[in-house]
Amino acid sequence: MLPAGPADVRVTVGHDAFLGAADVADPSTLVVRDLSDDFLRSFMTAPAMTAEIGGVRRTIDLHRPGDAARALTSCASAAGLPDTT
Repeated sequence: MLPAGPADVRVTVGHDAFLGAADVADPSTLVVRDLSDDFLRSFMTAPAMTAEIGGVRRTIDLHRPGDAARALTSCASAAGLPDTT
């Protein structure tokens, strides 16, 4: 379950950092805006990334998508945004 509200997002993949903003669309969907077009290319080929959402940072293994999704959810929830569930 994701907390509601906006948050700044910084994603680091390899040596590249991407900045954007995120909103929770519903308790299980995080929508990140404003990442560059290069983000998807880096994301698809990287073994890991670091996501910082609302000041909370997690390193995420991209080899297993389910684990990556849980780590992103944990990062967003730990950011201290209000929970609407």
